[in-house]
Amino acid sequence: MDESGTPPRREKVEDQYLVIAGPVIRLSQWKGIKRDFEATKTRHGVTGEIKWKDFGTHRASHRNALNGLTHGEKDALRTELLQLVASCPLIACVVDVRASYDIQNVETPEDVYRLAYRGAVHLFHEHLSIEATRKDRARKGVIISDHRMRKDDDLLHRHHEDLLSGASGFLYPHFVETLMFSRSHFSLGLQLADLVAGSIYRAYQNNDTRFAEALSSGFCTRPPIGRLGAFHAPACWFYF
Repeated sequence: MDESGTPPRREKVEDQYLVIAGPVIRLSQWKGIKRDFEATKTRHGVTGEIKWKDFGTHRASHRNALNGLTHGEKDALRTELLQLVASCPLIACVVDVRASYDIQNVETPEDVYRLAYRGAVHLFHEHLSIEATRKDRARKGVIISDHRMRKDDDLLHRHHEDLLSGASGFLYPHFVETLMFSRSHFSLGLQLADLVAGSIYRAYQNNDTRFAEALSSGFCTRPPIGRLGAFHAPACWFYF
């Protein structure tokens, strides 16, 4: 899973939405998706880490894998990569940051982040539960999150453990182990999650749905902007 950014403090809210999102990749799919991901990059002459923000910047940087691509070439690459990730089930939780601070016990940016994370976790587990029912066999999953600051990772890890303990009022028997962290340049899944979060964020924040629409086949439902979701949160849920 990856997020669209860091939610601001209450008094500095400017960005209206926070998105936490990611693809659900089965073990049997992993090698094929990685092969197609790397082949797509090679066709476009790209090496290195794919980052959503690099599609919108024209500044040269040794960390920008898209250096040298024109705007049209970037859009073509992004569209192909989004079509690839849309072959997986997709999970996304969108939270209205300003409205979040009106919820009881939501006082800090970390509280807003936890609100979105809890929604995304709940939807992933719901997906596993539905899959188990459909296939009549156990479905287990693990969440890999993008590494942030050590303090932030520790807080999120504790929050995840609280969720698994049943403190939220829900049980999550389909999860394996605990929350795991990785750096995005080492992780195909996190680079794909970054593309999903960025596309959905742009649809809500900038009213530009081009890239979110490219992901639509990965979502089972697409509620309208502003719809209230679970936990009485000012959130809009997408789920497979």
